[in-house]
Amino acid sequence: MEKAPGGSQWERALEVFEEMERIGVEPSTVTFNALISAMEKAPGGSKWERALKVFEDMKRRGVEPDTKAFNALISAMEKAPGGSQWERALQVFREMERRGVEPDLVCFSALISAMEKAPGGSKWERALKVFGEMERRGVEPDLVCFSALISAMEKAPGGSKWERALKVFGEMERIGVEPDVFCFSALISAMGKAPGGSQWERALKVFGEMKRRGVEPDLCCFNALISAMEKAPGGSQWERALEVFEEMERRGVKPNVVCFSALISAMEKAPGGSQRERALEVFGEMKRIGVEPSTVTFNALISAMEKAPGGSQWEKALEAFEDMKRRGVEPHKATFNALIRALQKAPESG
Repeated sequence: MEKAPGGSQWERALEVFEEMERIGVEPSTVTFNALISAMEKAPGGSKWERALKVFEDMKRRGVEPDTKAFNALISAMEKAPGGSQWERALQVFREMERRGVEPDLVCFSALISAMEKAPGGSKWERALKVFGEMERRGVEPDLVCFSALISAMEKAPGGSKWERALKVFGEMERIGVEPDVFCFSALISAMGKAPGGSQWERALKVFGEMKRRGVEPDLCCFNALISAMEKAPGGSQWERALEVFEEMERRGVKPNVVCFSALISAMEKAPGGSQRERALEVFGEMKRIGVEPSTVTFNALISAMEKAPGGSQWEKALEAFEDMKRRGVEPHKATFNALIRALQKAPESG
């Protein structure tokens, strides 16, 4: 019953379980495993609490949970919305150890992924410890495991763990695990988030290596690379950001709001406010293809207008703000600050 398509059949699985009980069929380890697995596959990780209840019921009935039961439950915790159940996932793992159930690759991968999804990227150290424990036990990590660990490093606050992400990637290659697009995207993003935009060149090299290996870049990958260019010191890489964007279009990858916002921000940071017209062009293209701008997009655009020499683009800044209001996009403090600066710089009339 856990194999129903799309993870949408958990209720049906529960009905089957209840019917079994009504006719007096005693559930076994296999039955409970199937039910927990069905809960684990529910869309959006929404049934982790039910999975936990089934697991507790299993133990109350004296049915000993095995590796499959623990794996399914940890995976259910890992899929909980917002990475909110990483601590429960760890507790389940510790119980598994206490019961003498040997964790396998599936278990370790799910646990590392739970740490990776923890709010604020704060559990990268725990993810690293779990990975170390995995290696000590002689469990060989696979692509899923490495990708989750690199992603955990990428989410570390302030982009502080880009070097560790690179080391993990190196370890991955050393043991012959071939990276995929998700893995490359996480690594590029880690480089892009390095303090002060200092690793944009490394991000570009990783992107080049990815293409040389025949791995097709996707939207997330392009977004990460454009964002890396956007963060380069002094707005120096706006042209490279544009080149990456153009390559993206040539490959038929449709840009989203994250992509457009990063590109406009790269133009906004160009020295001397020199790329305001390009920022406007990019914004125009965004609207033409039906991508809805966000607060981040408008903030970058208004800021680009504000930086125009002699306050010459204050009207454009005001137009952008009015457009923002018409679209129902919520302005932030940064929006008002940029608009006020643009108006302050406006040439005196008369």
